[in-house]
Amino acid sequence: MLGKHNGVAALLKRQIPHLTEQHCVAYREDLGIDDAWKDVPLMRDVETLLRTVYSTFSRSTVKRAKIEDLAKILDEDTLSFRPLSEVRWLTWHQAVNAVLRNYTVLEEYCKRESSDNRDPVAIYCYKKLRDSKFKVTLTALGDVLGELAQLYLSFQRRNLTVMEGHCFARAKIEKLRSQYLNDEKDVQWSDRVKEVMRTSSADTRNIGEITFFIRKLCDHLDARFPEDELKEWSAFDIEALSSDISFEYGSTDIATLAKKYEAILHHPHSMEAINSEYAEFKYTVKQKLKQGSISTFSDMVAAALRCEELRRSRSLWIFVPHFKHPVQIVREALV
Repeated sequence: MLGKHNGVAALLKRQIPHLTEQHCVAYREDLGIDDAWKDVPLMRDVETLLRTVYSTFSRSTVKRAKIEDLAKILDEDTLSFRPLSEVRWLTWHQAVNAVLRNYTVLEEYCKRESSDNRDPVAIYCYKKLRDSKFKVTLTALGDVLGELAQLYLSFQRRNLTVMEGHCFARAKIEKLRSQYLNDEKDVQWSDRVKEVMRTSSADTRNIGEITFFIRKLCDHLDARFPEDELKEWSAFDIEALSSDISFEYGSTDIATLAKKYEAILHHPHSMEAINSEYAEFKYTVKQKLKQGSISTFSDMVAAALRCEELRRSRSLWIFVPHFKHPVQIVREALV
């Protein structure tokens, strides 16, 4: 659908140069994580362990009963192991979290099975679980995937606008960079990661693969959520419109949009006329926000459909894809 050369979006752009393409934000996040994951061999080792653990206990009720009995003996809570989905990275956070929650019980189970029954799968898992560097990696990965799971859930919000989704993604990228990538000697690990480091023999100087993964992750998310991707759409940012704005606010962005969409403006519009419409629009919206009659982007669109003053701003309806069904925009452009 979105291939660079022969995808639907690419084919449409050949006929409609001004077409704005917006990929599903949640899937863009998934693809960014997937690309970063493939770049780091240690992450593939983690994946192998996660899949092995899930397969072991999902296919055998006997083994599942054994680990549950062991958990009762050790007075530990257990959490069901989770499968991995290739396209839903929320499941990866759940899978890592399940292993971390069950770590003590799982390690003891694998120790007993490898010693008593020489189970090759248990031997493999026990070797990995006993590796202090691997435990630090898994714990840190749990934190990072937890951050990304929060972002994923933010993308599921009802009435989420493209601008809000982009803002959430950029904020998460900047947070991860600030926490983990500012200075290798001053990485802001969570308390649980620090505790694992303190109680294990892992050399903190040899955990570069973790920060390398985070760096690759941020780079790939950067490429999929470019900082200036939606800059000109800030003219319709409802939070900005509710603040103290100057008369010139949004004029430059509106000029950029007018240039981009000039092919589908049905009759010539001078920038003076367009700016006049936009000024009327933004101050009417500002007053409605102040009165409390609207509070969300969807409210603004609905009000624009009802309010005669807003409906007079005809050229603005061409600019904002949220105001019109995408199919209608494409149809108009092809006419």
